[in-house]
Amino acid sequence: MNNKDKILEQIIFDVQKGYISIHNYHDSKKFRIFIRELSIDIEKLSKYTFDGRFEKLLFDILNDATKNHVTYNDFIYLLKSKLEELSVPCIIIIPLNYIDDRELKNTIQLSNNIVLFKTDKPCIKYRLFREPIKYDTPLEKYFKEKAYKLLLRDHIETAKDRNFFNFPILTILVNNVDSRVINESGRIVETVYALIRMLDFEKELDECGWGYFFHSKLHPAGTYGVYYNKEGTKELPIDTEANGYGYSMRFKFQPILDVSTQNFLSSLYKFENILTKYISYCFMDKTKFSEKQLVKISKWQNTFQMFNNAYEFASTERYDSTLLLLLTILESLFVKNTGNKKENLILALEDFFQEKKVFDGNFIRINIEQAYKSRNKYVHEGVGVENEYVYSKPLNSYQGIYPGMKPFAHIGLYHYPSNIENIKNLFRIAIESIINYKEI
Repeated sequence: MNNKDKILEQIIFDVQKGYISIHNYHDSKKFRIFIRELSIDIEKLSKYTFDGRFEKLLFDILNDATKNHVTYNDFIYLLKSKLEELSVPCIIIIPLNYIDDRELKNTIQLSNNIVLFKTDKPCIKYRLFREPIKYDTPLEKYFKEKAYKLLLRDHIETAKDRNFFNFPILTILVNNVDSRVINESGRIVETVYALIRMLDFEKELDECGWGYFFHSKLHPAGTYGVYYNKEGTKELPIDTEANGYGYSMRFKFQPILDVSTQNFLSSLYKFENILTKYISYCFMDKTKFSEKQLVKISKWQNTFQMFNNAYEFASTERYDSTLLLLLTILESLFVKNTGNKKENLILALEDFFQEKKVFDGNFIRINIEQAYKSRNKYVHEGVGVENEYVYSKPLNSYQGIYPGMKPFAHIGLYHYPSNIENIKNLFRIAIESIINYKEI
């Protein structure tokens, strides 16, 4: 009998004797040790939650175990089966701020679970002496078909965010426990924006080089949401229950997509492939992967959040911070914490791009060496491009700068930073590394 089996046996004995129950388990040091070990194994599963539903399931199984002997592995299997029953269709709904809705002709089905919706207004047909008929938009129909609930567009615009439907809407359907989807949704939404920015980085802006962002008269949405229904719902309920079981809106979310809408639409295939892979890792069964594989996957996932930070620093012309983050992305993917990081990174990148033939070895070496020189000067001497560039610019030069604007696209003829080409090239290397990185 291993240590986990022994701990479980002691817990079952205490439950049987009434020393531990769902009402007093907080007071038991022994139970706290047990739940700490158990949570490590539960978090490896694809579907789980630690809210009140988990407490009930846990003690239902513990009470049954007082009558029928179970091993620790049996206990995990029973918990896993019960937790999977909590899985429901959840829809992450994301406004794509400043993607030009006029460029979308119709709804675009990227995959079985990812759909891009044009922001159609509900169509209302007025009739003489009778109630008007309201026709659902494709987005509203989708919610009825996939989540068995009403979207309640008017409620969102009135009570949550009046700008929510100003731009195209991306929906991601995930079948999992609602709390898991809510917790992972932030990283998924970050990745959506990061991917759109990556795939657009080397493309030209629309609207004569200034982009739709500066021409749009619409305000960006400040929220995104996760909608879900209760377990076992298989069709649209009647009356008030048709509103659905629940939703979670995340506020203070207002990223900018200062990108070419046409270029975004032309890169949807690549966008969907990478996003689908990312989402699958968010809800994977970790028991099927080695620790080495899990570390590589985690590092790859983290690069999307770091990229967004680097991108937004560059948007506001904070190039020293941009450079630090881009080098951190590359180091995290390719370098172990031993030896000469600079040389190891150069060799790893040369090897990585040898087959893909995107960058040659000379391009990689020159740009990585220059980036490390700039980094070291900034880190060790406090002297960076911001000293020579940002603080020498007149105050009114910053009136048009927002986090999320396309980096380098709106720079004028004067006050050009000295290492801008190096930072651009570092962005290019980082983007190609993230998109083509093999985690497993």
